[in-house]
Amino acid sequence: MLELRPSCEHCNTNLPSNSTEAMICTFECTYCRTCAIEIFENVCPNCSGNFVERPIRPSKYIEKYPSSTKKIFKPKDLEITKKNTEKYKDIQPEKDKTMITIRIATEADAVYISLLGRITYTESHGEYIEDKKTY
Repeated sequence: MLELRPSCEHCNTNLPSNSTEAMICTFECTYCRTCAIEIFENVCPNCSGNFVERPIRPSKYIEKYPSSTKKIFKPKDLEITKKNTEKYKDIQPEKDKTMITIRIATEADAVYISLLGRITYTESHGEYIEDKKTY
């Protein structure tokens, strides 16, 4: 679960849990939109990853899952950060080579589809199946 850190790590701007200005990287480093986009040019100064808008936790869950109260205030050396930004800002995310290709099923795929269907149905409705054979 996201911590929803309360402030920008660089300028210490408050970023409450419902802020639309909060930006995070994959390690949840948290910055205000101004620092993330205008100063760091969408390159996290800590991990060199990109930033995305931090989601807003629905108010009905805030009491049960409150935001963090721990402020992380570590202003960055802008000269060092600029070198890091220049090195990584134009690198596009790699196309994930593990993704499957979606295609129209062929007759040869029928056996696999039927087995997958049986396994999935057995997992979700197993108590209704009298023939308990697995394939």
